[in-house]
Amino acid sequence: MTFIHPGYFHLLWLLPVLVVLRLWLGQGRAADSFVAVRLRELLVAGVSPVRAWIMFLLQLMALAGFIVTLTRPHWGVEKREITEAGKNVIIAIDTSKSMLADDVTPNRLLRAKLAAQDVVLTLQGHRVGLVAFAGRAYLQAPLTTDHEAVIESIQALDTNTIPRGGTMISEALREALEAFEKSKARNHGLILLSDGGDDDPALDDMIRKAKAKKVIVLTVGVGTDLGSLIPESDPDKSGDFVRDPDTGSPVRTKLEEKTLRRIAVETGGRYLRLGTQALSAGVVTDILSTLEAMESGSREEVKPIDRFYWPLSAGIMALMLSLLLRPTASLPRLSPAAIMLLLLGMTPLSSQASVFSSRDAKAEDAQEAYRTHDFMH
Repeated sequence: MTFIHPGYFHLLWLLPVLVVLRLWLGQGRAADSFVAVRLRELLVAGVSPVRAWIMFLLQLMALAGFIVTLTRPHWGVEKREITEAGKNVIIAIDTSKSMLADDVTPNRLLRAKLAAQDVVLTLQGHRVGLVAFAGRAYLQAPLTTDHEAVIESIQALDTNTIPRGGTMISEALREALEAFEKSKARNHGLILLSDGGDDDPALDDMIRKAKAKKVIVLTVGVGTDLGSLIPESDPDKSGDFVRDPDTGSPVRTKLEEKTLRRIAVETGGRYLRLGTQALSAGVVTDILSTLEAMESGSREEVKPIDRFYWPLSAGIMALMLSLLLRPTASLPRLSPAAIMLLLLGMTPLSSQASVFSSRDAKAEDAQEAYRTHDFMH
């Protein structure tokens, strides 16, 4: 048996403290202190010491049961077969030096990374991959439902991720197509964030292959028409700007939309310009709605079984019995709420377990249906 919050066991030290207080402040001593001798027979009802101690011990048992309930005991495991279904989406981010331009705040690369993270958060239940590209392209994260790993890969991107300079969008398409080849889906989604590309003779061929593979590309332009100078990333040249090797003058980069628009149109996607606001979740949803969801297999989920209702039931039962055994001449009248608590405490543990487990199963089924957009489930 394991416990989620074992620290609550320290509260059990209250039990011996209460026993000591009970012994010190005995019923007889309390009566002597507060009731005059001549009035004691009239005001103090006949009390059985044995009955009083039984009631006190039952209350201690109830307190112990409630304390153990706080520790959240778990015993045994429940195995469930979960079928994973979703859509394939790869995010490609331009990491060339021109992405350091600050015509969008704080700079193009950081703005693209933040937008990519926003996109990942809208893709719950779908497989997401990451490609970084400049003069070459590399797969930073394969298609996976582990979105936290993808976000960590996005956060690690910088202009040194790809050692070769330039912006070859065809390389990003090539790398994404190779990743999609391993999937059985009939169409895929690519979200490409860039400030535009260089002259790329291989781009036409990559667009044709993307269309043949039914890859829908959502291109996102990062930057402005006015553009900006490119800060130098070399620490030895801090404060300077990237300069033209021929003329020595600072290089001004601006958003080149023509290539990005063309890729989106020819693949049946959409072109967006990234401003200061996050990408619209509705746009990403529209793109996803045209993609095919596929089952990627199943996995076994092992979940520990929560047994908190065992000590809770025992505690409630002990508390209710202590009320029934109050040291008075007549039995107490139980309120409807007290009767319900007593019945709950006396409910067989096996039946309680089935109620809680079925309730958990229904909640998990509902969450799984929501992730797969099965709203008629």
